[in-house]
Amino acid sequence: MIHKYVSILLLFSLSISTYPTISLSKNENNSNQQALQAFLTFEKQIYDLLDTAMGSLNELGEKPGMKNLYKNVWSAKQKFFDTSLAFTKLKIPPTLPDDIKASLKDIKDSFSTGFDALGASMGYFLQYIDNGNPILFDRFVEKREEGVAFIDGGLTSLASVKMQLSSIEFKLKPNTWIVGKRYLNELQNITPSGNRSIQSQSEGN
Repeated sequence: MIHKYVSILLLFSLSISTYPTISLSKNENNSNQQALQAFLTFEKQIYDLLDTAMGSLNELGEKPGMKNLYKNVWSAKQKFFDTSLAFTKLKIPPTLPDDIKASLKDIKDSFSTGFDALGASMGYFLQYIDNGNPILFDRFVEKREEGVAFIDGGLTSLASVKMQLSSIEFKLKPNTWIVGKRYLNELQNITPSGNRSIQSQSEGN
């Protein structure tokens, strides 16, 4: 009889000790899901800004004449500076854990700095088109590489944060960014006279 009561008490104590654990596990799971959803919303805002900014380079892939080239590069310059400012104003979800928020703060700063550098690079390229000064061309390349490095770093860090929150599959680099970088690199093959060495390569492919 005593063994029966002991068994009942043991079962009762187990139910008391394990119930809060189960409840906490569910709460943690809900919290993780909420954090992931908040992150995905923030990530989409980043990709939307990235797509809009790099979309300004699409016309460069159509081998425009020198007049349109100047117009397109000027438009890209303005868009890059606007995007840099937009990243500074981007709000990080307050519901995310503090360490995640700190990481996202660094990430959006990287994007802002990167697009500011790309805007400056377009400015140097416009001056290079006007007078053909090789120093301006070197500054264009320098700023372009600086901007690309910051944005690539931001995307890599963003992917790392996502891995902390979830194991779902994702793209490391958006296609829009990959295509946009190619157009930025192709500008290096344009001379002030409008000759485009990349054109013959493209026609040969």
